[in-house]
Amino acid sequence: MARKTQKNGLQNVTVWEPSKKQAAVLEAARTGQHRSVTAICSQASVSRKSFYAWLNDDPGFGDAWASLWREHAQKSMPLIVAAMVRKAVRGDVPAARLICELAEATRTSDPAVFENVSIEVTFVGPDGGRQ
Repeated sequence: MARKTQKNGLQNVTVWEPSKKQAAVLEAARTGQHRSVTAICSQASVSRKSFYAWLNDDPGFGDAWASLWREHAQKSMPLIVAAMVRKAVRGDVPAARLICELAEATRTSDPAVFENVSIEVTFVGPDGGRQ
């Protein structure tokens, strides 16, 4: 929640700095994997109510949380895509649709989001042979 004003050449620039409790939440989220907000807040000794108040009322915290989430999503994307492909191959229609949407997204979005993802689609006939 703290904001510091720094001189940047001829301008004063306001820089967001987390409070100690906010920093503890961000660090707990950064060091844990696949954890809930409840677990993160518990590790940081912060209530969920405080977490959501910061998320809704403190743009700096919201930006830091979103950045952390994007970083985690980018690291996890190859595993997520692989799991969805396995489900799609077993006949899961929503998973197949998601794979098709991801294939389109890799062509139209920020390349950094899909940096470690490669999607190749092969059409297979009813007998299992390629078409």
